[in-house]
Amino acid sequence: MEGGSLSSEEFPAFASKVVPYLHVTTHIEDRKDESLFSEIGGRGFPTLKFMDADGTVLGEPKGRDVAAFEAALESMMVVKNIEKRIAKGEKGLENELFMAQLRLGVIDFEEAKATFASLKKLSAEQTQEIQGMLLNLEVMSILDSIDSDDAAAAAGKKFKDMAEEGRIPTGDAVGSYWGLIMNYAKTESDADLFEKALKALQEKYGEEESVKPFFEQQGEVLKKMREDAKVDS
Repeated sequence: MEGGSLSSEEFPAFASKVVPYLHVTTHIEDRKDESLFSEIGGRGFPTLKFMDADGTVLGEPKGRDVAAFEAALESMMVVKNIEKRIAKGEKGLENELFMAQLRLGVIDFEEAKATFASLKKLSAEQTQEIQGMLLNLEVMSILDSIDSDDAAAAAGKKFKDMAEEGRIPTGDAVGSYWGLIMNYAKTESDADLFEKALKALQEKYGEEESVKPFFEQQGEVLKKMREDAKVDS
C-alpha cells in the first residue's frame, strides 16, 4: 500500500479527516495492544478498519484505494445521521440503516441474511445492491471458517460451485475467492478452471508490479497442467 493509496495525491486530504494509526503485530509478550489484530477481526495483512477513540470498530473500506476510504467514511456519517433520526422518533428508516451498515461491514452474514428477509418495500435497485453485499459477506464468512487444509479445499469447491452459478464477489474477497478456486483446480487437475481463476485474478491485480512474479509462476503451472493433460489423454 505504501506505493499505492498511501502515496497517492488524494491520501493527504483524506488523512486530514481522520487519525491514521498503524498497528504492527510482533508477537512480543506484554506489548500494548498486541492482540488488537485478532480483536478487530483481522483476516490478513494489511487489515483496514475505522475505529473510534475507544477502539470500537465502526466499519471497514471495501477496497484499498482512497475512493474506498472516502466511501466508508461517508457511510459512517450516514449511519450516525440515521441513528440520530431514529432516536428522535422518525419511522421508516430501517432499510436505509441496514444498507448503510452493510456498506460498512459491521453486520455478520447470518444477521444480515435474517434482517434482509424481514425488510419490506425494498426497491429493485436496493435489493440488487443488498444481494451483492450479502454475497461478499457469505464469501468472507466462509474464509473466516477455514482452519485446516481440508477446510480450505472444501471452500475452494464451494467457491467453484458459486462461480459456476455466476455468484462472484467484489472487493477484498476476490483474491482469496479465486485463489482457493485455483488451488482446488490444481488438486483436480482441471486446467480450464485453473485458467479461468488465473484470468480473473489478472483482471483484478494484473497491473500491480509486485504480483507479476506470481502470475508468471502460475502461468508456468498452467502450462504444465496442459502438458500433463495431453500425456494422460
